[in-house]
Formats: sequence, structure tokens, C-alpha cells
Amino acid sequence: MGGTTGCEAGVPPAGKDGTGHVKKSYRKLIIREVTHSLSRFLAIFGIVALGVGFLAGLLATTPDMRVSVDRYYDETRMFDIRVVSTLGLTEADAAAIRNTGGVKGVMPSRTADALVRIPQGDDLVARIQSLPLALLQEDSPGYQNRVSLLEGRMPAGPGECVLDVSKIADQGVEVGDVLTLSPDNADLSDTLALSAFTVVGKVESATYFSIEREPSTVGNGTVSLIFYTGDDAFSLDVYTDLYILVDGADAQTAFTDGYEDAVRPVMDTLETLGIERSAIRLGEVKEEAQRELDDARTAYEDKKAEAEAELADAQRQLDDARAEIADAERELAENRRALEEGEAQLEDGRRDYAQGLDEYNEGLASWQDGVRGLEAQRTEYQAAMAGKEQELEDGKAALAAAREALADTKRTLDESRATLDAARQRIEESLAAGLLSPEQAEAERAKLAPQEEAYAQGVAGYEAGVKLADGQERELLEAEKVLAAGKQAALAEFAAAQAQLDSVKTELDSAKAAFDKAARDIAESEVRLADGRRQLEDGEAALEDARAQLEQGEADYEQGRRDADEQLEDAKRQLDDAQRDIDGLGEPEWMVLDRSSNAGYVSFEGNAEKVAAIAQVFPIFFFLVAALVALTTMTRMVEEERTQIGTLKALGYSRGAIMVKYLLYAGAATVCGCVFGLLVGFRVFPTVIWGAYEIMYDLPPLVASFNVKYAALSSSAAILCTMLATLSACAGTLRENPARLMLPKAPKAGKRVFLERIPLIWNHLTFTHKVTARNLIRYKKRFFMTVIGIAGCTALLLTGFGLRDSISDIVDKQFGEIAHYNLMAGLKTDRDDDGLAETLASSASESLYVQQTNVDATGSGGTLSAYLYVPEEAARLGDFITLRERKSGKAVPFSEDSVLLTEKLAAKLGVGAGDPLTLRDGDGRTARVTVGGITENYVYNYIYMAPSLYRSSFGAEPDYNLVTAKVADESDANQDAVATALLGVDGVASVSFTTDVSRSFADIVKNIDYIVIVLIVSAGLLAFVVLYNLTNINITERQKEIATIKVLGFYDREVNAYIFRETGILSIIGTGVGLILGIFLHAFVVRTAEVEIVMFGRDIYAMSFLLAAALTLAFSALVDVVMARKLRRIDMVESMKAGE
Repeated sequence: MGGTTGCEAGVPPAGKDGTGHVKKSYRKLIIREVTHSLSRFLAIFGIVALGVGFLAGLLATTPDMRVSVDRYYDETRMFDIRVVSTLGLTEADAAAIRNTGGVKGVMPSRTADALVRIPQGDDLVARIQSLPLALLQEDSPGYQNRVSLLEGRMPAGPGECVLDVSKIADQGVEVGDVLTLSPDNADLSDTLALSAFTVVGKVESATYFSIEREPSTVGNGTVSLIFYTGDDAFSLDVYTDLYILVDGADAQTAFTDGYEDAVRPVMDTLETLGIERSAIRLGEVKEEAQRELDDARTAYEDKKAEAEAELADAQRQLDDARAEIADAERELAENRRALEEGEAQLEDGRRDYAQGLDEYNEGLASWQDGVRGLEAQRTEYQAAMAGKEQELEDGKAALAAAREALADTKRTLDESRATLDAARQRIEESLAAGLLSPEQAEAERAKLAPQEEAYAQGVAGYEAGVKLADGQERELLEAEKVLAAGKQAALAEFAAAQAQLDSVKTELDSAKAAFDKAARDIAESEVRLADGRRQLEDGEAALEDARAQLEQGEADYEQGRRDADEQLEDAKRQLDDAQRDIDGLGEPEWMVLDRSSNAGYVSFEGNAEKVAAIAQVFPIFFFLVAALVALTTMTRMVEEERTQIGTLKALGYSRGAIMVKYLLYAGAATVCGCVFGLLVGFRVFPTVIWGAYEIMYDLPPLVASFNVKYAALSSSAAILCTMLATLSACAGTLRENPARLMLPKAPKAGKRVFLERIPLIWNHLTFTHKVTARNLIRYKKRFFMTVIGIAGCTALLLTGFGLRDSISDIVDKQFGEIAHYNLMAGLKTDRDDDGLAETLASSASESLYVQQTNVDATGSGGTLSAYLYVPEEAARLGDFITLRERKSGKAVPFSEDSVLLTEKLAAKLGVGAGDPLTLRDGDGRTARVTVGGITENYVYNYIYMAPSLYRSSFGAEPDYNLVTAKVADESDANQDAVATALLGVDGVASVSFTTDVSRSFADIVKNIDYIVIVLIVSAGLLAFVVLYNLTNINITERQKEIATIKVLGFYDREVNAYIFRETGILSIIGTGVGLILGIFLHAFVVRTAEVEIVMFGRDIYAMSFLLAAALTLAFSALVDVVMARKLRRIDMVESMKAGE
């Protein structure tokens, strides 16, 4: 170190008396170097630990995953081989397999898929599998694919079952619930003997430990429920599966070549055995079928005789019906004549009744007129009499009033007479008394004369009035007598008229009674005739029915005879066809399958390989950055100890002896880092990734072992990197002579930087900014080392974020932009096209028939398997699949004379537009076609071909075995309904939705996200270590410079800005370079990590660039915060004294 002087090592050279003392001092020097430069030691330790842990951890993850699952398989005795046959498997087949060399055990099994109704009322697709109940408690190889009880108990009696809840939701079914077969199932009597199952427990199994749903040919096409029951639940007399354990296979790790090598020979033997067993099974089936056919022939003859007898009996019944109809026709004719005679008599009666009724009505009308006339006369007479009587009463009243007036007049006259007499008497008395003279008396008498005259006139008027009143009275009496005589005469006339009318009414009433009786007689006759008519009509209707029945009977007889002939002919034809089928029955297909037939096994293997692919790429860059850190650190260390190295060389130490110190220093840090990195890496990385995959799988505990192979590989790589970096750092210095080394290293010659030649910029910079610019440009080695280190970290971060973008593109682009259909239905050759078309019309807006088959495609780059996709209507392919170039987004035309290839397939085959391509299908037919274009696609490899080109290339018609469709309502309920409807159509083999595939890929992407997060965190830690180390070296190198500016009066914040401004600028430059480098690194990683059938997205989103840059700069700022403490602790006095 810089503070160690040559005196400490100033001992005689090796080989003299002080050799032991020299070696001891040298060892102490090395130990002191570690303790005095711990931060440098820890930098190498940290970067090595990170790189080794990352490499070893990722490399060990895949083997650990495989070993863990393999142990789970071994514990549950997961099958090694599965045998199925198109004609079923017998106990004899199982015995023959047991006797095969290399077979450890055989478990016969029966499996059936059916719609099952759960207590909540929903119908779900369930897989029902048999369990060997007698072997559940035994350690027998006859019990494979063992289940682990989680709740309740195992089934013990008929109708009991246990529910498998391994990564498949229990759908709310609980122990004690009863599952029943749905009435929507087809006839399952030949498959299942029971229709209800009681859940007595819940289990998990290795067979279904994946979230991947098993396909089915019933319901919506996806198994939603799995339960196990005894063999007594099945009515099958054969097995559907034979599960086999291979002797010695459990000693090998699943998913490895060793396991495949252990299983393959037994599979080959079983395939050979299958030829023999298939022939035997064919003979058994033929014999049984012939026996059933012979029984059917006997039944046919019996049926024929029975049909002939039934036809003869029907003919006799028809003859009897004809005779009955003839008798009924005669009886109806007689009844019709009697009815017609009755109707004639009734008509005469109606006429007589109508005539008499008319006469009666006329008489009644005349009587009513007489009554009305009489009443009118009586009313008129009464009105006249009333008028006369009123006149008489009025005369009497007037007479009484006149007499009253006369009486009043008489009283007035009497009073006037008395008054006159009194006045004359007073005059006479006055004359007599002398009171009046005669003249006066005469004058007074003269005054009374007018009154006398008036009185005389009044008396005359009164007397005349009396005479007039007497005359009126006589007239009134005479009139009253006349009125009474007229009234009496009128009453007599009215009484006579009334008597005459009453006589007429009596006659009319008698006539009315006679007519009412005639009407009742007519009504009764009408009722009798109506009954007769109804009886006649009923008879005629019955006769017509009888005729119709006869006609129908004759037609039925003819139809029955024809049907019987046709049925008998059809039965005979079926018998003959069955005989031909039996005679032409080929050997059954005996399929020997390994664990790759299990969806969970294949899915887990693919995911484990993804981790292995990433492990082969990412750690390389970690080690490159680690080498850079080691080179930087050791270069600085050697430069700091130039004087010490010169002293040692002057004392006679060889280059190798001097170099050993640095090699041991770097080696010690590297070994410690390797040990720590291995201990952490072998535990952390597999555990984190294993935990991520627990979302997709029901995983057992992880077996995280110490992998010696990967430990040695990663440690060797780390040691090699640091040793080479150390050798490179020492080589240049050790070539110099001791005298030059013992002198301080001359500072770099000062010279103008290029910015000084640009006054417009330079003159506007402050002093500290100019110093920063000079330091950045002058110390190019530090510049490039820092930029490269930061760029490497940024590139790793961007690659991690970009990898997440690329993986998410698979789901977003494939199922959001490329594929526009969301329904796929697999079709059989023999299908109900009308029913399928009707169901599609009611369920989907558009549909397209397609032939999709596997072909081997050969180009200049080799041969690969791909799907040949032939749409029935080439012009409509673009409505269902977007055909475009990925980079430009331009549409790719689909022509009739060339094929389109998906992008990854074209790259693997090494072909482009215009290149030839050879295709070979499963029937051995080959076709040579021209590539018309390359189209974007992310899931699976496709070759798009027009039907006309298929015909001309392969010389055959396309067999459209798939239909794609667009369903608007993507809810689970509607998809289940559509799938159920389609699977109910004859000839529909399977139904799937892209939403299911999308969810599956989304789950995979979600799990890979966890791995990407691990990569990002690791890259972030690497960035922190690199930045910390480079900043620490920068501060150490410039310790005297920093002390100087402190002495000059710089505040701490100014000192920090003085140093960290350079770090910030270098971080920004390094980040920019790293973003560019990350684009290429991401492209390399994506092409390396992606699997065969999937193309990752090639784009990195803007947010990923921002995140990578922000994290790098954030780590840079964090390092600045950490290193600020070191700047504050620099001792100005000691730093100024320290030699360079």
C-alpha cells in the first residue's frame, strides 16, 4: 500500500540468512494489505460473490427443479409409461406387460369424462378415474400415480370418491357432497355403472399438479373437476389405460437424457409387444363381434317372421274395417231419409203456425187499437166534462161573487138613504127650529138633490143586478142538469165499448194459448230433428273417420310394409356391412406414451428449460463487468504501490514473487466471494424461482443441493477473470526498472482539452466546471472504465426490463393484434355439417373452416416441424389473422401461388421471400413451394397456404379439420354454453378458446416476471457495486487533490459537487451508452432464451428505457450519498504528506 515504505521490506534478498524473516514479513505485508484496504477487498469480494452467486444459482436452479419434481414423482410413483389402445386393454394385456423385461409394475385403470352436476347446480366437465382400492394401504407397484389425502378419508365402498384439488379449484364441492351425472350427458351406461358419487375426501396428485387444464371431448372441452373412485363405478369390461413403472427409472432424474435412456428400451419393447397383443386383441374382438353378429342374424330372421305376421294381421283388420264401413253407410242412408221426412213435416207446421200467428197478431193489433181508441175517447170525454164542470163551477163562483157585490151595494145604498134621511131631518129640524130660513132650507135641500139622484140611480142599478143574478142562477141550474144527463149517457156508451173489447181479448187469449202449444210442438220437433241431424252428422263423421282410418291404415300398412322391407333390407345390409367390417377389421392402434403425454410434465419441463436458457446468457455479462471491476481495482492498487514494488525489485524479488502478493490478494477476495456467492446463490435463486412457479404448480418442497459441478465452473470462471485482470494490471508496472518505480509517478502532462478551443462554451464555464471538463477528458482510462462499467449495468437492467416487455408481447400481440378469432373447434371427417353450421350461426358472428396439419418444412437452414394452415376461403384469411411485417407493419399479401411463413420459422429455416421450401406431410407426400412473404407471429410456427396451391402441390383435396370463429360474448358462462352446444354436434372432436390459451400464457409470463425481477435486482446490485468501486477508486486516486481544495477553503458541499459532478456526468454518459448496448444485448438474450414454438417480442418499450436509466442514476446518487462520508473524513494534513 502507499503508506508502506521500503524499510519494512528492507531485508536481504531471498537465499541469504534472513530468508525466513523475509517470507514472514512478506506474509504480514499481504495480511496488512487486506486489513488496510478493506473497501477494495470488499469490492472484489462483492462483485465476485454477485457474479458467482448469479451464475451458480441460475445454473443450479434447473437441476434443482428437476430433482425436486423427480423426487415428488418417485414418492407418488408417477407412471413412466402409459399404454392405451383404440380397442381397450384387457387383463391379458396387463399380464403380458408385467412379464416384459424392465417392467417394475403395471396398474390397470379406467377413465371416463362426463358432465357432472355439483350441489350448487352447475354442470362441470369431470374426469372420473379408478383407484385400486385394495392396494391403497400397500407398498405395491400396482398402485401408481398415488394421491395424497388432504382432508377426509379414502373411498372404501361403492359410490364413494375423493376429489383431486391439485391446482384445480374444488368448485365449492365439500366433503359429504354428492356429485351426480348430468342429464345432458350422452348415454353412459356402457361406461359408468353408477350415476351418483359421494365425496369422502380431498387429495392432491403429481398427475395433475399443474395449472394447465386437461382437454376433454365433452362439455366445454376443458376438465374442471377430477375425482377418483373404485372400479365398481365403471361398466367397462376393458381398461382404458395401463400405467407402467420401469425398473431403474426412479434412479434417474426426470426430464434428463438418463431418464429417457432408461425408459426408451422398455417403450421399444412394449411397442413390439403391442404388435403381438394387437393381433390377439383383434382376434378376440373379431370372435366376439362374429358371435354378436350371428346372434343379430338370428334376431333378424325372427324379426322378419314377426314383421310378416304383423302385416298379415293388419291386412285382416283392414278387410274387417271395410265391411263395417259398408254397413254404416247403409244405416246412415236410412236415417237420412227419415230425417228429411221429419224436416218436411216440420216445415208445414212452421208455415201453419206462421199463418195463424199472423192472423192472431192482426186481431191483437186491432184489439189494441180499439183499447187505445176507447181510452182516447174516455180521456177526451173526461177532459170535456172537466171543462164543462169547471165552467159551471166558474159560473157559480161568478154568481156568488155578483150576489156578494149586490149585497155590498145594498148596504151602501141603505147607508146613503139613512144619511140623506138624516140630513133632511136636520134641515127640517133646523127649519122648524128656525135655525134655517126656508130659503136656506130649500138651498140645503137643493144641495141634497144630487145625492138623492145618485141614490136613485144606485137603487136602479142594484135592482137590475138582482134581476141579472137571478137569471144567471136559473141558467146555471139548467146547465148542471144537462151536464149530469150527458155524463150518464157517456158512461153507458163507454161500458158497452169496454165489454166488446173484453170479448175480443178473450178470443185472442184462446188463440194465443193454441199458438204457444203449436210453438212448443215445433220446438220439440226441431230438437228431435237436431238430435237426428247430429246423430246423422256424427255417423257421417264417424264414417269419414272410419274411411280416413281405413285409408291411413291402408297407407300405414303400405308404409309399414315398405318400412319393414326397408328395415329388413337395412338390417340385412348392416349385417352384411358388419360382416365386411369384421372381415376387414384392422389391428387396433396400440399407443405407448411416456410422461410427455402429461400436460403438467411437459409444461414444467419447458419452464425449467427457460430458466436454463437464461442462465446461459445473463451471467456472462456479470463476469465481464466483474473482470472490469477487478482490473480497475487491481490497477489502482498496483499504481498506489509503485514505490513498494520498486523497493522489492531493488531488493532482488522476482516479478513472480512480487506478483504473488497481488494474485493472493485478488485470489483471497475472489475465493471468499466465491464461497459466499455459492452459499447464497445455491439457496436464494432456486428458492425464489421455485416460489414463483408455485403459482402454476402444486410443487413439493425444493431440494436445493450444493452442485459441485456448477460450483467449480462458476468459481473457476471468477478466479480466471480476477487472475487475468490482476496479471494485466501488474504486467505493465513490473516491466519498469526499480529506480523509476521508486520515484512518484509523474502526473499526466497538462494540455488543453478540445472544449478550450470553443470559447463560446469554455468562457461561460465556472472554475469548477472547467476542472471537471479537464478531468473527464484528460483521464481517459478512468473515463472509459467508468463509462463501460455503468454502461454494462445499464445494459443488464435494460435487458431485464426489455425481457419482461418481450414476454408480455406474446400475450398482448398474439391474442390482441394477430389472432382475431377466439374459438377453435377440432372436426372429424364424419360430421354433421348442417348442424355445425346452424350452431355456429347462432353462436358466432363469423367462422372459417381450416385444414391444420403437421408438416416437416425443409429450407437452407435445416428441417423443422410446423403447422400447415389451409383456409377454405383464402380471401377471408385476413379477417381472422393479421398478416403483416413486424418491423414495418406493412400488410403481407396472401397469394394463390406461394406460401407465407411466420417470422421465427423463416429465421430458423433460413429462408425469405422468393426462396424455395420443401414440405412433407404425415402421409409422406411432398410439395415444393415458394415463400411469398414473412408474417408476424409469436405462438407456434405456421405455414399459410391457399387451397388451390394445396391441391396443385400435394395432389389432394384439403381436409378441413378445424373451424375458427369469432364469438362476441367472451364471458365464461357464454363460452361454456357455446362449447357445450358445439360438442353436442356430431363430428366435433374438441372445442377451445384463445382466452384459455391467453390465460395460460399470461400465467407463464407472470412466473417469468418473477425471474426477470430477480435479474433486475441482481443487475441493480451489480450497478451499485460497480459505481461504488469506481467512485471509491476515483476518490482514493484524487485524495491529495481533494485535500488541496479543502485547504483552499472549499466547503464540503463544494467538494462533493467537485467530485460527484464528474461521477454524475460519467453516469449519464454510461447510461446512454448502456441503453444503446442494452438494445443489442436484449436482442441476443431474447433469441437465446426463447423456446422452439414461441417467439418473444423484439421491442423494448419507452418505460423500460426510463426505468433502466432511472435506476442506474438512482444507484449513482446512492453511491454519492455513501461516498460523501468518505470525502468528509479525508485528513487534509495526512493527505498532503502522502506520496503519490
